Formats: sequence, structure tokens, C-alpha cells
Amino acid sequence: AHKISDSMKMLHCYSYEAFLRMQKMTWERPKNGEGYKQNEIIPFIPEETELDQLIAAAQSKRMAAYLQTLKETYTDPGEALPIEWNTDIVGNLITIRHPVKNHRPRTLEVSQKLIAMLNALPRYSKRVFDCKYASIEVAFIRLRNALLQLLTMTE
Repeated sequence: AHKISDSMKMLHCYSYEAFLRMQKMTWERPKNGEGYKQNEIIPFIPEETELDQLIAAAQSKRMAAYLQTLKETYTDPGEALPIEWNTDIVGNLITIRHPVKNHRPRTLEVSQKLIAMLNALPRYSKRVFDCKYASIEVAFIRLRNALLQLLTMTE
């Protein structure tokens, strides 16, 4: 039997209620329907040394700079991709102009190390990381798996 989580039950109730409102109908929730709660999941946050190992393992300078950007700015992966050379990087500041949902545009101070990594990259586009999210996600997963294999072989 497939177990449905309380989060999913809650979403089903909301969807059904919205449908009924459109139909000008009502219903009575199941007795424990008021108790359906969103399951909060605590995300895994790696140690700084683990992040540094991942950045060092990147064979591409652009991937290493991307990961360092994520590490220093705490941005979501999709927020770092649209960073532009001429407008978003000034001195030691990086401006996030395209925030993800529930985030705000912001300007963040970063290290000289990150600025040096970014300046070492070729500028063939107006964007620093000119790729699609899916492409960088695949590259990241490959990098993470390669590092995992390397670390398990050395133990």
C-alpha cells in the first residue's frame, strides 16, 4: 500500500476546496483534515571543508567559480546563473538582480579570492555563468559523484 504524506493530503484538501469554490459548492473536511501539516525538511548543509573539497575537485574554472559564488553569497543556484559582468560585479560586490521566489534583489560583499576567480574566466557572454540550470545541475551531480568515488577509494 502506498502511504500518502500529511503534506500531500493537505495539498489535496486545498485543491479540492478550490475546485468546490469554483463550483459554488462546499464540503466537510475529514475529521483529521484540520491536522494535516506541511512536513518541514531540514536541508543538509555540508561543512565548509567539504565545500572547499568540492570546489577544489572542479576541473572547470567556471564550475569552481560558480560553486565559490554559491558558497560566499548563499544564493540559490538559479540566482547566480544570471549574474552579468558589467552590471552585477563592481569591486568586491555582487548584485543578485534575479532572485528566486520569496527572495529579494540584494547586493553582497564577497572575497577577493572569488573576484580573482571570476576575473580569470573568459568573457564570451554578458553573463558570467552563461548556461542553463539543467546543464550546471548535471555537471554538479557528476562532480559530486566523482569526488565521492575518489574519497571512498582513498579511505
